[in-house]
Amino acid sequence: MDVRIVIKTDKKIIIDAKKLAASKKISLSKMVESYLRDLVDGKEDLIIYKK
Repeated sequence: MDVRIVIKTDKKIIIDAKKLAASKKISLSKMVESYLRDLVDGKEDLIIYKK
């Protein structure tokens, strides 16, 4: 079941993330889903960037 989420972040991050997703021929949603799945499965470490 797909669920919508709202993410508030810097506009440039979204623009750059959309470009990255497009270069990999996937949607931004699928790219975020993949990253979140890797976090949940312990395959990726959570990194928090501070401004």
